[in-house]
Amino acid sequence: MAQKLGQERSLSHVGVITVMGLLGVVLPVQAQVTPGQDELGTGVRRQGDRFIIQGGTLSENGANLFHSFEDFGLSPGQLANFRTDAEVQTILGRVVGGNPSLIDGLIRVTGSNADLVLMNPAGILFGPNARLDVPSSFTATSADRITFGDRFFSSTELSNYQTLVGQPDGFIFRLREPGAIVNAGRLRVDPGASITLLGGTVVNTGTLIAPGGTITLAAVEGEQYVRLQSEGRLLSFDLVAIPSVSGILPLTAPSLPELLTRPGLRHATGVQVNPDGTVVLTGSQISIPTEAGTAIASGRLTTASVESQGSQINILGDRIGVLDATLNVSGATAGQVRIGGGYQGNDPIPNSQITVVNNGTRIRANALTPQAEGGEVVLWSDGATSFSGRIGARGGEGGRGGSVEISGRESLRFHGRVTTRTVNGTPGTLLLDPDNILIVAGAGPAPDDDQLADQQILAGDAPGSTFTISQAALENALQSTNTILEATNNIRIEPLSGGRLSGSSLGTSLTFIADSDNSGGGSFRMNRNDAIATLGGDITIAAARIIAGNLDTTRDFGASGTVELRAEDSIQTRDIETSSLFGRAGDVRIIAGGDIRGGGIDTSLRSGGSGTAAGSVTILSINDPSVDTRTLSSLDRATYPAGDVTVEYINASSFFGQGGNVILTGDRVLITGQIFEGAPSIDTSGAISAISRARQVVDASGQIQITHSGGPNNVPFTVGDVSNLNGTASDIVAGTVTLTGGRANSVFPVPVIGETIRTFDNANGDERIRITGVNEAPTLRRSARSFDRDQPARDVSGEVVDVWVPNNSGLVATLNEGQIALQSIEEDAGIKPAILYVDFVPPTSTLPHDFNSLETAASGDVADHLDRFMDAPLRVVSESSPDDILELLLVTSSGNPIRVTVSGVTRQQVQDAANSMRLQVTNPRSRPENYLPPSQQLYTWLISPILADLQEQEVENLVFVMTTGLRSLPVAALHDGNQFLVEQYSIGLMPSLSLTDTRYVDIRNTSVLAMGASEFTDQLPLPAVPFEVQGITAELWRGQTFLNEAFTLGNLRFQRSQTPYGIVHLATHGEFKPGSLANSYIQLWDQRLSLSDIRQLGLDSPATELLVLSACRTALGDETAELGFAGSAVQAGVKSVLASLWYVSDRATLVFMREFYTQLRTAPVKSHALQAAQQAMLRGDWRVEQGQLVDRNGDRLILPSSLVFEGSGDNLSHPFYWAAFTMVGNPW
Repeated sequence: MAQKLGQERSLSHVGVITVMGLLGVVLPVQAQVTPGQDELGTGVRRQGDRFIIQGGTLSENGANLFHSFEDFGLSPGQLANFRTDAEVQTILGRVVGGNPSLIDGLIRVTGSNADLVLMNPAGILFGPNARLDVPSSFTATSADRITFGDRFFSSTELSNYQTLVGQPDGFIFRLREPGAIVNAGRLRVDPGASITLLGGTVVNTGTLIAPGGTITLAAVEGEQYVRLQSEGRLLSFDLVAIPSVSGILPLTAPSLPELLTRPGLRHATGVQVNPDGTVVLTGSQISIPTEAGTAIASGRLTTASVESQGSQINILGDRIGVLDATLNVSGATAGQVRIGGGYQGNDPIPNSQITVVNNGTRIRANALTPQAEGGEVVLWSDGATSFSGRIGARGGEGGRGGSVEISGRESLRFHGRVTTRTVNGTPGTLLLDPDNILIVAGAGPAPDDDQLADQQILAGDAPGSTFTISQAALENALQSTNTILEATNNIRIEPLSGGRLSGSSLGTSLTFIADSDNSGGGSFRMNRNDAIATLGGDITIAAARIIAGNLDTTRDFGASGTVELRAEDSIQTRDIETSSLFGRAGDVRIIAGGDIRGGGIDTSLRSGGSGTAAGSVTILSINDPSVDTRTLSSLDRATYPAGDVTVEYINASSFFGQGGNVILTGDRVLITGQIFEGAPSIDTSGAISAISRARQVVDASGQIQITHSGGPNNVPFTVGDVSNLNGTASDIVAGTVTLTGGRANSVFPVPVIGETIRTFDNANGDERIRITGVNEAPTLRRSARSFDRDQPARDVSGEVVDVWVPNNSGLVATLNEGQIALQSIEEDAGIKPAILYVDFVPPTSTLPHDFNSLETAASGDVADHLDRFMDAPLRVVSESSPDDILELLLVTSSGNPIRVTVSGVTRQQVQDAANSMRLQVTNPRSRPENYLPPSQQLYTWLISPILADLQEQEVENLVFVMTTGLRSLPVAALHDGNQFLVEQYSIGLMPSLSLTDTRYVDIRNTSVLAMGASEFTDQLPLPAVPFEVQGITAELWRGQTFLNEAFTLGNLRFQRSQTPYGIVHLATHGEFKPGSLANSYIQLWDQRLSLSDIRQLGLDSPATELLVLSACRTALGDETAELGFAGSAVQAGVKSVLASLWYVSDRATLVFMREFYTQLRTAPVKSHALQAAQQAMLRGDWRVEQGQLVDRNGDRLILPSSLVFEGSGDNLSHPFYWAAFTMVGNPW
């Protein structure tokens, strides 16, 4: 049984035809050719099964011959022969009787090499026996006028035919639903000629052959003028709406189902017309619309020819399906296929709204002669494009592969195969360019890999605005084709399977272009720990902002690829390697209008050979990021620095060949490390041979040029010192020329105005190193930024480190902004807050570890996981080590931050204690002697070093900003030997200041929307949920409750649209799982809402002050899970989230939530209410007696029998029952 389309967009108002492979039909025996009884004088003489067509009317130059027919139809075995004089160039025949033409015989032209145009507004159907014997091009159309300039040949009106000279230049369709054109036959024209099927609905299931010529299927919606832009062929045309005064046709064209069920038409090989008007033919079970503007290409369409010098196949319309078809434009010079439009929708042809190519389709555009380039294939739509077929655009041997574009202006699905691989030649390109691109890990299937699983096309299947492709599909494309992924907005790569996206040994290139419309809103983002490796292919990334991982184009035996990154704003990346063993190493070009931060860069050549060289490195943060770095011989005065450049090291050396050049330009230039221990920070050394005959050393080292402007305080660039964030950690080496720290030539200041250049030459007098300090004016070249000096680090062992660091501007909060926020809380809420940063620092690091660096790191880590861009200047991402030393930074509302290095306490020690504490606290049967030792140890390390400062400042509320591995630590249960931390301070967890809305709102006057689910199909029930949520709104807080079936996304959004609830309470299962955001979820009644989609709850409009998740749990200790937990408020679009780190029994949660909402009625801030609830549980204010709950006053909370506790052994004062609950985000 045929499947029908859902309704979608413009398809919603039309009927549907189910085509299972429009196979052969046998036409009625009464089909005939009869002349029109009109002024054109057409004569038809019948000889048995032959119709000889003569007469007609000529144009005044004799080139055009016009015929008129009352009917035009042929049965199998019949022939219609148009006889002409030699000077006739075009024969134009119209059918005026109002019946469609049913043609199942042979059409022939004799006497000249004339084109033949057959026009019937009622439609034309070519049966399986239809054939052509014409010397030139053939057009079948259901238009009712053919234009010649401002004159026309009409199907219903008189014309001055003698004046209709020249080639036809347009077709007019006055019917709202023009007639259909269907071909099930085998239509062939001579080499170089064209076949055009032009109608309201166009369907081909037969064969079309035009060797070296053009085949066009074009479907036109009604009341349109098709205006040709070239000589007679539909190589280029546009559509113009015709005015209503153009006249009314005295006929109505049959629909496609009606055309296929004309009286006397009998079926062959399984053609079935259903009573509802749909047509079913045995085959693929694919459903298609039948209204005007639909073009369906099935069967075989070929212009291939060994002599072809470039042919064309065009499939055009508003809705296009290419189904189980073979399209072939191969030739000596390969041709062009355009389906739904031209390149990026910009060719002068109409663009489709929906284009679908199914998995049974093969498209070939191969070059058949050596050195020839492959052809061009374009699949386009202004709406949704879906492709799962196969495309080949190979070049001839030794040539270059062709170009393939598969794109949708709004959305794209890709699950096909494309090959442009060429024997002994260069692969071509594949371009994918929807609005957004998401690459997911592994073999899939990705959401958009699943093509036509329901065997329906063109409606209901339109993909969303994001094109999702699997890692495997992209890697498969790279096996044979240079691949370009271009998005109007964003490109995002989720964490990769195996941590690596791999290319092919062919060295095919990979290009990502986000923000292709240059709106400034499109970014490229991937996991910074993942890698893209192309095995010699180029990697190019362009976007408004870039966050990339490791990039590797190395190929040991052969040339390595180039890496080019370009952004209007900032660029972040990890290590980049383009080195080679035997071959040319690749260049690295990074250019941005903002800050650039990267890891190590290795373009070295590790061996040698003829013509081998290390790659050059160009990194520019400049005011004009559009500059072409490849065409500038000198960048000294190209433009002034804009942002900061920070990388770990640069190795552009060559052991036996030429060293690479290095050009660095930035406001500050910071090289934070060494190529390896004891090695330089920058090395461009090349082979140095013996003294030449000219008594000169042949020095093959590369040149180094560094241009800086000293940052906002015009600090000097210093070799061997990075404390001022402008310089190198170690030496700079260019062959025999070395700059070493601590010497006279190691400090390079910024002038008061203009520029200062210092150069360093080798023994031959050749310049090898140039360092330039620039300043545009006598004042600072940028607007002066405010400065705050962090208090010198106070080492517990007595060591003091004194560092000056400027605050950063942009999206990362400054120290001044943070202290202003804390002052506001003091004034508005009447409490004294403080923020404690907990992090680790390498024991030998010379980089500052202050407020700016800690806030930048915390913001970047969480933002990366949440796929949110943070403009984080000077963010240095270094590998963590178990030996890193614990550091604390305490920020209060005034004064200098208090920095403490806890000597002798390493990351490994803290992590081990945290794991031990979590293990014990999450076990309700563990005893104090089990959970107190790790809890007290962590208190000693995290709190004791700053306890005196907390007491001196009279801090009441302590907010933690934690580093990796500690964000899921239940800090409320830290213990000083006498009491828990929550007994001393109210506590909160912030992802970072920059990601938190710190504004204070008194929540006591808001209402609550309480929703929950107690029953689940695949999870344990939560029988206490109804009692929990109903108790909140009935006894404790003003609001409404919805349970189970009423707990849906739609109802939540509706209720919030009616009442701006400030608190949303969700009592249901939820999990923060390892991996991407999509793995974590909140369980609604009818769906799991992933954390990546949580914004669909609409909690940010209007703003929600507090989201309560009362039954969630977190994969404790997992980095990605805890990032999701810490960033939950940010992701949900709310100020604060109260959530549990582990699943506490729903009975105990019921108690805790009653206590929390009771305290919230009087507490000045949310974290104080949380503290009071935790203290109440800790003190034993609630206890279990004989299975029932008893509060501090001795009152019993009567529970249903299903909720009665087992016995009286549950100790609700155990940290298991209260320490899990954490206030995330804004704690105030």
